[in-house]
Amino acid sequence: MVLKKACEVCGGEATVSCSVCYGSHYCSSEHLRHHWEDHRRCCHPVIEQTDPAAGRFLATSRDVQAGELLLKESPIAVGPRATSPLVCLGCHELIPGTEFPRCPSCWWPLCSSDCVTSSLHQAECPILAVDTKRVGQPIAAGSTPRYDIILVLRCLLLRRKDPPAWGRLLDMASHAQRRLQNKDQHHMATVRYIKEILKVDYSVEEINHARGAIITNCFEWRSSSGVSLRGVYPQLARMNHSCRPTVTMNCDCEGTMSVLAAADMQRGDQLFNTYTGTTQPLWERRAYTSEVHFFTCDCVRCSDPTELGLHYSSPRCEKCMQQYLEATTWLGEMKWECPVCGERKPELDIRQEVEQWLGRFESDDTFLHATPYAVKSILDKVEEAFHSQHHVWVLAAHVAIRTLQKNTSRAGLILKRNLWRKLLHIYDTLEPGLTKRRAPRSVTAADGELTKVPGDAVPAGRRRSRSGQG
Repeated sequence: MVLKKACEVCGGEATVSCSVCYGSHYCSSEHLRHHWEDHRRCCHPVIEQTDPAAGRFLATSRDVQAGELLLKESPIAVGPRATSPLVCLGCHELIPGTEFPRCPSCWWPLCSSDCVTSSLHQAECPILAVDTKRVGQPIAAGSTPRYDIILVLRCLLLRRKDPPAWGRLLDMASHAQRRLQNKDQHHMATVRYIKEILKVDYSVEEINHARGAIITNCFEWRSSSGVSLRGVYPQLARMNHSCRPTVTMNCDCEGTMSVLAAADMQRGDQLFNTYTGTTQPLWERRAYTSEVHFFTCDCVRCSDPTELGLHYSSPRCEKCMQQYLEATTWLGEMKWECPVCGERKPELDIRQEVEQWLGRFESDDTFLHATPYAVKSILDKVEEAFHSQHHVWVLAAHVAIRTLQKNTSRAGLILKRNLWRKLLHIYDTLEPGLTKRRAPRSVTAADGELTKVPGDAVPAGRRRSRSGQG
């Protein structure tokens, strides 16, 4: 039985649909025109769907072309990162130096006395001021985890300031109970401080949910002045995860996010964002999705032992040499094994070897002042230890390109050209389409730099195709 659609204006049986998004329906063209001023603000070629395995997710409502705008959303709440250098709560600018003004009421750092009356800070100030013993306020310059409470508090204030936004926040996935079961110390400390020190009139369950929704769903970006901020986007939160995304995202300096199709998409295709970053090795992506979002990723890349033919995380087989160890899971345990000779290697050994090589690149002088010949010699050693599509080689290639950035010799230019050709082949596989690594400015016009992060962690990313989430 096909369910009949209802008119958005009168509730009668719909006979026409919006030709842009195909998501709104009307009984007549007259009612469509009548509703356009209200509908245009949310008119995008995207609809929300539900699946028993994937939960609620976003899909295209019609065929779309690469680079086409799919969705645009402003945050319902914005604040500093959980762990942040000193940031003004009135204007979100960094606070330099060791001497700085403070709000006379709540004693939180500000960039100037003018920000005391900022609309951003006014609602939260009397609540923060309850902490007269100054347990939660940052006490000195430098990075501090105390900013974790700010965005949580701003989300809680939506209940009074913006009830519809509060309702959307309550509808977001939070995994709060899982975080409590796992005794997440960051989570419990923030909830305890807000409830017991600030004595807010919100239940512990509401505070747990607000922080869990932030950790699970927030996006981070850099403002026009380079400050890392994070925001909560209820609609964008419906995008599921894949380690091979189908969309590219950017934001303006106010935090308004735009989602564009990375490649041509057909009607009904899911919008896949990446919660982890595409250049992380398999074990880092798996750890992030498991520990922060409580699922094991089975996207097209993670379910392929060859990682789309790149063997991006796989070391060479020491016996076969032209073969690579592949990750396999048996009874929940990860093993790395050669499909030809059966040679096995513990994942811990593989990770330690990777860390040792990466340590050389970070330490210092591996590439410092190197000639093109010396740089190529180092890369050849990396390729011999791993291969030219491996995670370690990719990072080494980027370090080499930065090292040779000002080298305009023929040898230097040829080496940089060859490295970029190899890298773009890899990115064409991991991030097909018009992603930020290759799209023209006009396609991904962005004033801010976008990442997706958990509230109290450093790596960028988000969560994947959910099982029953949302």
